[in-house]
Amino acid sequence: MSFSTAPIKAVADLNPETLGEDTPADAEYSYAEISDVAYGLPIQWQEPRPFEQLPSRARRLARDGDIVVSTVRTYLRAVARVEDSPDNAVASTGFAVLRPKAVESRYLGYALLSADFVEAVVAQSVGVSYPAINASDVARIHMPLPTPTEQRQIADYLDHETAEIDAFIADLTIGRAITTERFTAMRAAVMSEIDGATPQLRRFVEYVTSGSRGWSDLLGEEGDPFIRITNIARDSLAIQTSDLKRVNGVERTEGARARIEIGDVLMSITADLGSVGVAGTDVAGGYTSQHVALIRPSRALCEPRFLAHALLTPSTKAQIAEKSYGGTKIQLSLADVRELRVPLPSIEVQKRVAAEVDSAQESRDRQIADIDAAIALAKERRAALITAAVTGQIDVSGFGTRATRATQPAGVSATRATQPPGISGARATQPAGVSAARAIQPAGVSAVRATQPPGSDSIQTAIDESR
Repeated sequence: MSFSTAPIKAVADLNPETLGEDTPADAEYSYAEISDVAYGLPIQWQEPRPFEQLPSRARRLARDGDIVVSTVRTYLRAVARVEDSPDNAVASTGFAVLRPKAVESRYLGYALLSADFVEAVVAQSVGVSYPAINASDVARIHMPLPTPTEQRQIADYLDHETAEIDAFIADLTIGRAITTERFTAMRAAVMSEIDGATPQLRRFVEYVTSGSRGWSDLLGEEGDPFIRITNIARDSLAIQTSDLKRVNGVERTEGARARIEIGDVLMSITADLGSVGVAGTDVAGGYTSQHVALIRPSRALCEPRFLAHALLTPSTKAQIAEKSYGGTKIQLSLADVRELRVPLPSIEVQKRVAAEVDSAQESRDRQIADIDAAIALAKERRAALITAAVTGQIDVSGFGTRATRATQPAGVSATRATQPPGISGARATQPAGVSAARAIQPAGVSAVRATQPPGSDSIQTAIDESR
């Protein structure tokens, strides 16, 4: 099946309403900029503000049924349909606002999410670091234009099928959060079961320091690793090196004390307080920024990975929250870090507990990787399904019948198309009330129920195993 095509401007008005300079200063509007819009997702409108407080680019009025298309940083693919918008919604001039006039609004929204349209926008954009396209050029892009009846059928079909896929993604997202929460609770329970004193860090570390304020001026393409807060993850002890900066020219006498060694514990002391990592061979010999504390444990008394896990427990987080200070920029002093209290059993117990918590964390990481892969695959297939439907590759004229599904091309059969190779679970074989999209999970990833690490059927099991 093939459809005729027409330029978007033939079926939709471009930027139909614009705020002028005579807009009352106290008139309130809910604003959306590029970061508030993501491909195919509900727009995250900001809280209403008076016009005089809005950015100068807050000019494009948007109504329910409009479609907004980002005309700047087009690689972000920020395209969304306006639905359930607040009163007086206004978008940035970085968007083209398209208002349907001779096309079904829902169909237009899906057509502008199709790969053909999105790729055309990206291809026609100009610029490397900040690619952009004129709104008028967006309006000249051609789109498939089936009959009004076919438009409604396609929109109905995609409303149903994408809702199932979205429900599946939502389940996986919940499962991802539960996986992390369960591991965090297990770690906290293990630490809380350790008897004995909870001395301050200063009692069992060689020292606590941080980088010099001026070292950031020495950043370059070459040199020693330079660890910033962005290199310390919230949920992993591994230092993140994908965006690693380097520093060249640190005076060796000044830098000797703050030079990173394998096993140093690095902790953020501004912004995202309390994120912790353990230095490995990949960052040894580098330095930390002034916003990262370098904690060097006395190896005879303290296992670095045990200390890192202890610093991430709720009890230590509570200490950090109590000690933090500052207004818009919360921070900890190095003295505050030295005064943090954590359990300190024998070095043998520390090593055993650290190994077992590490093992549970590795299991969690594998599960999260599986979940993230399933989410990415579902999103990919959702986009493919939209493109196939709006371009006539799927016959939806008998939507809801077995015949329709039999006519769909291989690999583009609604939610069946979202299944990874080798994963069974067609709609016809599912019990009543079970969403088709929920049957597309990769082996070992069953949404919420499969989020518990192997060998950790309960928190108590994890505690018992750590003893």
